[in-house]
Amino acid sequence: MTTGGELKDGGEVRFRAEGLRPGHTLRPLEKAAELHRALKDGGHFHAELTLDFGGDGRTGAAAQLERAAGTAPEDVQVEAEFGAPQG
Repeated sequence: MTTGGELKDGGEVRFRAEGLRPGHTLRPLEKAAELHRALKDGGHFHAELTLDFGGDGRTGAAAQLERAAGTAPEDVQVEAEFGAPQG
């Protein structure tokens, strides 16, 4: 995930985290969101998550992502790419 831009109180910030679990003790999603809130208009925020549900997969994931996309704010895009079923 990345976020960055000019800060409301002056200066600039750039934040990038890769290969961390969303639940990592550093709380990367929360940190990035906190930094993003401190940016002037025009800052960016990009988060890309890779979810692995193992060989059995997860029933209903497509419907859950469709609901998330339907309720997301206008400036948030939810996209998904599914691998081939295993087994």
